Amino acid sequence: MQFHINNQKYEELFTQLRPKIYRYLYYKVQNHEEADELTQDTFRKVWTKLEKLDLSPEQIESYFYTTAKNTLYDVWRKRRVQTVNIEDVPEPVSDKGSPEDAALDEEERIKIKEAMEKLPEDQKLVLELRILEGYSSKETALRMLKTPGAVRSLQYRAIQNLKEIFKEMEGWNYGI
Repeated sequence: MQFHINNQKYEELFTQLRPKIYRYLYYKVQNHEEADELTQDTFRKVWTKLEKLDLSPEQIESYFYTTAKNTLYDVWRKRRVQTVNIEDVPEPVSDKGSPEDAALDEEERIKIKEAMEKLPEDQKLVLELRILEGYSSKETALRMLKTPGAVRSLQYRAIQNLKEIFKEMEGWNYGI
């Protein structure tokens, strides 16, 4: 059964669903202004397509949530940064004068790279974003499509895993 939407019914839907859609989006982005913009975009997108759709009244709310989710994912996709390849990390400049000290620095850098390569991809990515790139847990969460709490937990596990990997590497201790 097709559900015809006129302006009055759309306003009723807007009044009924806007707080729900806003809360859903706010939970995902943790920013009032951004959640408000995403909510407006969601309702604008639905309005432009609702006349063409053959939805029952029961399907309309689900369609709004799906549109909100897709709108959010589109924004995240546009923001997504290219991840840093561990090979592209610049070599540290040694303030130590001797070639022996510089060789030790290079050896440490190689061991760090080896240890990082042993981490699962998501743990390696969280360390690259948080430590090498300097992103906050909230910014990292947006890039990884996770919550800030999940990012902090993932970072903690990554550091714990690095400690274990360093212990296995001939007792090498990098001071983590």
